[in-house]
Amino acid sequence: KSIEEGNVNNPSFVYLRENGYLDSMVSEFSTNISGEQIRETISNLTQVVFEVTAACNMRCKSCCYGEGYTTFRNRTQGNLSFEKAKTMLDYISSALLCKENISTDTKFAISFYGGEPLLNINLIKQIVEYARTLDFKGIRLNFSMTSNAIHLAEHMDFLKKNDFRILVSL
Repeated sequence: KSIEEGNVNNPSFVYLRENGYLDSMVSEFSTNISGEQIRETISNLTQVVFEVTAACNMRCKSCCYGEGYTTFRNRTQGNLSFEKAKTMLDYISSALLCKENISTDTKFAISFYGGEPLLNINLIKQIVEYARTLDFKGIRLNFSMTSNAIHLAEHMDFLKKNDFRILVSL
């Protein structure tokens, strides 16, 4: 069965499909996931990870995107748009406040990944600034990033000001 079967009129599913979040979804699983299951899962998220760019300033052979792996060989290049990130943050922030959220966690992490995310620092700044305007009703925002650390010094003031947690990939 396709994920769309039984969900074509479900508001949560329609929202995700219309905003492009299911465009390239291919699944080998034979199951039916309802829009309500999607909404319940999103309502209890503790983290969202934005891949802000596919660009990287290194060509590490050990990287899963590097020449040593075939998994992501047909990976498209480009940057995430602020509009898509904003749409997802709006959806998540409202979902975290609904009755389906039964999580006792009082923290929510917004993380950035790439390529090298610092190559798209302007988008990261937009997302952080926008996220701070949303009403998360007592849920504390945390920010984190996976980086190769080459550009950390250039952006240290911003990262420190926003209390970023950094995972350095080697």
